[in-house]
Amino acid sequence: MTAVALVPPPPTRHRVPVEHRFLGLDRRTIPLAAVALVVWLLWAVVLPWIDSRIAYTDEIEAGDVLQVDQTVTFVPAAGWELIQGLRTTDETTSGDTFTQATEVSAVGVAIAAQPGPWTGTDTELLGQITDIPAAGIDTQGLRLAGDPVTVTTDSGQQGVAQGYVTPRTSGIAVAFVYEEGGDSRGLVVNVIGPPAQLTDHAQEVADMIESFTFEDAA
Repeated sequence: MTAVALVPPPPTRHRVPVEHRFLGLDRRTIPLAAVALVVWLLWAVVLPWIDSRIAYTDEIEAGDVLQVDQTVTFVPAAGWELIQGLRTTDETTSGDTFTQATEVSAVGVAIAAQPGPWTGTDTELLGQITDIPAAGIDTQGLRLAGDPVTVTTDSGQQGVAQGYVTPRTSGIAVAFVYEEGGDSRGLVVNVIGPPAQLTDHAQEVADMIESFTFEDAA
């Protein structure tokens, strides 16, 4: 008895009628393809284009106070932009009252404040700026310039400041050491920007540095 091989018949080819074809395509699928193309263009092209042209700004208003650390605040200049940080009046879903770093900017000049644990002196903290990445500056090629000077805020807190230069910009770093709840903390405030802009905003920068307030929560 001869075995019979069971071979499935070839699939039946369905040819789209001529009246439903356009350039070899099934006219009935063109509307669906067009809708899919429009949706893709909307998400991949149009919305990103619109988003790139909407400038996000969070302008500082007179009377705003920024919370830098649990017990540290400062008064930013009105008209500057809040890049990162929280006002003392802000409420967050997480309950946080300050961020890891606080930064404001205006016309190419940025002021960034970054707190953290520190047990050394303010001068020693200032010396770390060339080795430790800090908010607001690129430490690549950073070089301290001039001699450190003592600064005193309006609240009486003393710190130390020194100028620095990078391949692209120049700036000033200010270091403070303070107590918070019995723990020693350090704060580095970086002021960075092109020399001309730094000169133009010198008084605003000085006022902001002097406005830093340190209140021990202990």
